[in-house]
Amino acid sequence: MKFPNAYSGVKKLFYAEIVSLIAEAVAVLAAFFLVLAGAGVVILAVPALTLSLISGFAMIVVFIMQLVGLVQGSRDSNYFRVALYLVLAAIAIGFISSLLQSFSATKNLPKMVFSVLDTFTTIANFFTIVWVIYGVADLAKKLNNKAQEEKGNKLAFYICILYSASVVLGFLPAFKATGALATVFAIFGFIAVVVELIIYINVLIYLHRATKMLAK
Repeated sequence: MKFPNAYSGVKKLFYAEIVSLIAEAVAVLAAFFLVLAGAGVVILAVPALTLSLISGFAMIVVFIMQLVGLVQGSRDSNYFRVALYLVLAAIAIGFISSLLQSFSATKNLPKMVFSVLDTFTTIANFFTIVWVIYGVADLAKKLNNKAQEEKGNKLAFYICILYSASVVLGFLPAFKATGALATVFAIFGFIAVVVELIIYINVLIYLHRATKMLAK
């Protein structure tokens, strides 16, 4: 094994993505139970709260795994170090946004301010994924694995295109519309979710292949 640190790091990132997927599914189920509880099915209120707590705890675990994984990976590739900085930047921006919304002197700032901060957080998280993929492609290059290097570079490129399209499609439902136009915007919003899911699955597959490559 030529890159044991990167292997451990990428493996943690892979498992973190799986846990993240499960946590998101649990969060959706919790939200569904909460809606039913609000509609009168009171018995689901406790399960909804329990599932929300489980999802929240799982995301904390995901965050820790990602940080540890990126730190380990950064010892073998600078791409992981950049990804680590991006994660820390996203955390800092998110913290600043929460802080501004918690103080009476700043919580009434124009919504645009918070929208911009949220956008920066989203962009930082997106580029984290891209740089992780470039990091794996960089390791593949060092291992003379042309196939995985090319797949990584192509995947990063396609993700940039798909993500840009997803942002546009996901933003359209925010516009007030009625009738057929509202339906079209809702469909675009659904397509955006599907596109993001496709990105997620492809990243998961690539990380799985990367762990196998680095294990040799």
